[in-house]
Amino acid sequence: MNWLYLAILSYFLFAVVFVLDKVLIKKVISPLNYVLIVGGLQGLVIFLIPFVNFKISNNFIIVAAILSGIFFVLGLYLYYKILSKYEATWVAPLLFGVFVPIASLVFGRFLLEEKLDFFQAVAFALLVLGGAIISFGRQYDIISILFKLNDSG
Repeated sequence: MNWLYLAILSYFLFAVVFVLDKVLIKKVISPLNYVLIVGGLQGLVIFLIPFVNFKISNNFIIVAAILSGIFFVLGLYLYYKILSKYEATWVAPLLFGVFVPIASLVFGRFLLEEKLDFFQAVAFALLVLGGAIISFGRQYDIISILFKLNDSG
């Protein structure tokens, strides 16, 4: 039963992070500057390479790692941009309850050739449905939000 306490604690910590992100972006720093700081700090890991037993097996891994980093920073910027304009209680369930599970399912299926059995598919559908109900039950229109990301204000 310890897993239940860990799951509750992890969701509590996620909520704290989402609220702190919202406060930082709204009152302290712009989304672009925040992404540059976070991305820059993550890029510092390159300086740890001489201290570990690091071997490159092929060039595909290097290209995949670089693309992964670029897409992560781009996604982080879009997340912070949306978070700067809308409530964290709406953005977080939409992103982490709808978009991330769907992307994980698609990439897992096509890149890793994973398949869900019946009960896993039902659990997945309930997870996404719950995130959608929480998010789309609000007054926001997701399509107009995605097209207005470049607006200032």
